[in-house]
Amino acid sequence: MRKKRKKFLDTNREKKHFVAFNIISRLLFFAVCLTFFLNLLTILIDKPADMETNEFVYAILLRIFAIILTFVPLGLKYIFKIKMSFCLSTCYFGYLFLSFFLGMFFDLYNKYFIVSLLMNGVSGALLAFFAMTILRSLFKDKQISAKVIFLFSLLVAIALSACWEMFEYICDVIFDMNYQNYLDSNNVPFVGNHALLDTMTDIIANFVGAILASLASALVYKKYPNYINSFAIEKIVEEKQPIAEEEVEAEETIE
Repeated sequence: MRKKRKKFLDTNREKKHFVAFNIISRLLFFAVCLTFFLNLLTILIDKPADMETNEFVYAILLRIFAIILTFVPLGLKYIFKIKMSFCLSTCYFGYLFLSFFLGMFFDLYNKYFIVSLLMNGVSGALLAFFAMTILRSLFKDKQISAKVIFLFSLLVAIALSACWEMFEYICDVIFDMNYQNYLDSNNVPFVGNHALLDTMTDIIANFVGAILASLASALVYKKYPNYINSFAIEKIVEEKQPIAEEEVEAEETIE
């Protein structure tokens, strides 16, 4: 007897709800991808007069990179046969839009300190949620301690946040940018604590967001163990069509 395959999210939601989730995910994909593409065309057609060559090249590469990242879920699905859950894909597209379009393309991070602070807090929380995906992949259907959920999510989020700060530093060095805000409006380097202000506040905001999301995940998981499936990434398994009874009887007759 063929073993019945579990539903992707392993929940009691009706099939029509799951189909609706797929539709919403696709709409998010097209909306984010179209936004990035139009923004790329805008800067190619109407290059700002005060933008230097290295800044222009970096702006183009950044937008191309953002578009490529938009296609990651589709690449996983159609090339590697791996599917992301609705919750995970929504967090992914939402963060791409907020971080790249609002934060980097329009430079809201530098214009408004509160935007940078909030976005870094959100990124810390999303990285903690991403750690749930790693945990689920490692332990599958095994029971996990809520303490493990908290500690693992927090540590993964902090590690990835540090990697992002290193990425910003490398961009500043190679492209002569100011993503870590170590220069003032006249391109004069800050001195002392002021030079560390942006980097350290980013790390602290990431930490706060990560610890809140990790704690919330641990508490929710303790009460609802299926919560971890909301951040699932699974291999797509095609169900085999059952052989018709007439075909089975025909094969037995031939034998």
